[in-house]
Amino acid sequence: MRERRENRMKRTVKTAGAWALAAALALTAALAPAVPLQAAGNGSVQSSYRGGGHNMMILTDTQTVANVPKSLEETEVKWTTQVADDPSDWTNATTSPVEVDGTIYVLSNGRLKAFDAATGELIKAASDQNLINNYYNYYLMGGKVNGETMLFVQSQSIVAAYNSSLEQVWKTDSKDVAYGNDGYAPMYLSDGVIYGLTTSYSGSSAGAFAIDAANGVYLWQTEVPFTAVGQGSWAMGGGYSGMVAVGNYVICGSEGGTVYVFAKDSGAIVSQLDASADHMVNIRGAVAYADGNLWFTMTDGSIWRVAFSESDGSLGAASSAKITPTATNSTATPVIYNGRVYVGCTDTDASGSVQGAVAVLDASTLALIYEIPVAKQDNAWSNKCTDVAIAADTSTGTVYGYAAYYDKPGSVVAFSDQPGQTRAEFFDLRDLVPEHTSNYSNSQILLGTEGNLYYTNDSGYMVCVGKKAADVDKVEIISGAGSNITADGKHDAVFVSNAPYDTFLYVMVDGKILDQDCYTVQEGSTIVTLKADYLKGLSEGEHIIAIVSEGGVAEAQFQVVAAQTPGGANPGGDQNQGGSGNGQNPGGVDTGNGQKPGNGNAGNCQDPTGGQTVNTDARDLPENAPKTGDLSDSLWMLLIVAGGISLGGVLLQRRKSR
Repeated sequence: MRERRENRMKRTVKTAGAWALAAALALTAALAPAVPLQAAGNGSVQSSYRGGGHNMMILTDTQTVANVPKSLEETEVKWTTQVADDPSDWTNATTSPVEVDGTIYVLSNGRLKAFDAATGELIKAASDQNLINNYYNYYLMGGKVNGETMLFVQSQSIVAAYNSSLEQVWKTDSKDVAYGNDGYAPMYLSDGVIYGLTTSYSGSSAGAFAIDAANGVYLWQTEVPFTAVGQGSWAMGGGYSGMVAVGNYVICGSEGGTVYVFAKDSGAIVSQLDASADHMVNIRGAVAYADGNLWFTMTDGSIWRVAFSESDGSLGAASSAKITPTATNSTATPVIYNGRVYVGCTDTDASGSVQGAVAVLDASTLALIYEIPVAKQDNAWSNKCTDVAIAADTSTGTVYGYAAYYDKPGSVVAFSDQPGQTRAEFFDLRDLVPEHTSNYSNSQILLGTEGNLYYTNDSGYMVCVGKKAADVDKVEIISGAGSNITADGKHDAVFVSNAPYDTFLYVMVDGKILDQDCYTVQEGSTIVTLKADYLKGLSEGEHIIAIVSEGGVAEAQFQVVAAQTPGGANPGGDQNQGGSGNGQNPGGVDTGNGQKPGNGNAGNCQDPTGGQTVNTDARDLPENAPKTGDLSDSLWMLLIVAGGISLGGVLLQRRKSR
């Protein structure tokens, strides 16, 4: 239990800024080398439904991309865990999972539950007093409100907020709802405000709303015109579509096939576009935004691209096409990356049988490049593929994509794509699914800690799949290894680790932890620049640099050679005041280029450990995450105080539609 508790604590401690990182490093240097904290995973920094702020889940973190599953042979089920109170009852509504700091949150049977991302162990469940019936609303959303992690869920027309301890903070009252009495759409968090939709099966009214995320007070409510043409109770002004915030506007689609643009501050309808002439075709995926365009799918199997002006909220030229020639339906949200569109749909095979598919389209022409079919295995009436999540290797342009599908065993189809590719390369994880977790899935895929995939389905279980332990990539120096460096006080030395920038901890040279004055560090993946003035003090010969991150230690050798001074003297007395080139950061001010601040005083560069040496080879290294020593519980508490001012990241709200 103690080991589990310590591991969880380590996953929780996450600094939010350079000053917090500096405080934690000061403690570790003074007392003992710290155990690298477990990476929170990219899921913890996604800001809203689908992640990234515009409803598209695109992860580019180098280490995560390295560790996502890329073949069936290297993939395994890490764990399964029961999330529904009664797994035998398939009507137990379970949201897609979201992650914050190594903790997975799921709403099931109206009860919020927290699970350990590494083990699947239940950490905590909300009390009976905090139950909220989510029925068939499959979306859980999270974010930071006044520096605190908050979770949000909609139950019919009521919205409730919870803190990270799963205590209910506030809940709206149904009597305050101006339009509609149901809610089935994912909400959207932007600048401390929650945006969402209400609807009504009775045919009375529907609306859009904005709620202050801190206290649950309605800021505005706007009636969404009701479109009941030929649809009976299913024709609603609101519906299932998720909002997206772009500049001063929020945009959604409707059950009647209309796109609405609202002013953020007032809720006034600024512009609209009817994508369904007779309002018989629905928009049931969230609207996405990329490259000056809104993107969405419709239930006739089409995809739309509509020009959008951030300056005045107007809608411009619209283009549409069938996702595939035989697509019959889509409720997915498109993902646009590097000139290509990745989107799930319902398709038919050559015999006319319904099957799921993921399509890859040209973003400029909407032409189909190729599709990834998901062969029908059970009597699934729709057999659709849900929203695609991608991990993109920015160095090669390769994209790794994942989508769940509505068919037994409720698993994941995975694919890879790169510029110029014209044929599908994919694999299906259905053969890995344990029997007790086999059921239909509408889940959004969570790309989380260590590159693992998390999903739920109607089995009442959550499943974690990922690379086999032996296949997980280690962190390493990808640039600068073997460098010959002239110690003349004029030239810096640059080394690049493939570890994610936000997991950086500290730098060592020859086993000694360096003061931050000795180097700068910036994003891409982790770029460490040893300052010229520090290098000048190193002896000639071989040295070892170690860039320590939460995922491990990247080490490399370099050579220091003597400066060639004419006449045997240094003519200039040249001093490096803060590094050179893109490594410069004078005065400890964040330059805006992703660089973590130092004080820029190279002349006072010292080793704060007083020469303390850390033997990285002798440490206890669990898998690929090396430790730099064991810390006492009291030290962990000090680290929590230093780095726990801002815990967590932002939860993904994910859409699950039927």
